[in-house]
Amino acid sequence: MLNLKKSKLEAKWAEGLEKGIVKIVHDEPDFRYWRVFIIKGKDDVLSFALPTGGQEKIEENRDRKVTSSLSWKQDTLICTTKTFTGKRESVNIARYYLIPDSARLVTDEIFTDPRMTYHNLWVFEKN
Repeated sequence: MLNLKKSKLEAKWAEGLEKGIVKIVHDEPDFRYWRVFIIKGKDDVLSFALPTGGQEKIEENRDRKVTSSLSWKQDTLICTTKTFTGKRESVNIARYYLIPDSARLVTDEIFTDPRMTYHNLWVFEKN
């Protein structure tokens, strides 16, 4: 469950965030991620599945191309997603790690795009 008090959110789209739940199923090298945020009463769902070996996954749809990869750096999983829409490039880097001796998952996320940039620190508590 998202701990809003411990999280630090800069993204304008997160204004009105009421609740967040994340579920990760990790059986090395398979990593599956699912999360739902309730923002102003509406569900915002994100899910993906990637191997942790750094292989790049490419998805193309009309004028949009998305490349994603996931790899270990010590005890941190780093997910890099690049989205190309026409000539515009957006980059999202999310670092997933556990706080030792606690039931907390942290996602340290940096997003850059010609229209906006933000740095979010998401803190999730295990129920």
